[in-house]
Amino acid sequence: MWIFRYGSLIWNSAIQSVERRIARVDGWHRSFCLSITALRATAESPGLMLALARGGCCHGAAYRLAEEDILRGQ
Repeated sequence: MWIFRYGSLIWNSAIQSVERRIARVDGWHRSFCLSITALRATAESPGLMLALARGGCCHGAAYRLAEEDILRGQ
């Protein structure tokens, strides 16, 4: 199984992988499209966070997970 990561998700890895490749996902781009009310935002004044939106492309990295980790649910 492969997982695509972009932006800070590349550097803050919570999941161990056995292989990494530079990757690009077509049909999605980074956009400030996710409304949040946590951290410095509030319900009265929501903030925007980067997420993927349809269209364009996004550069990042693909990580292959070890088969035994997938079977263990890690």
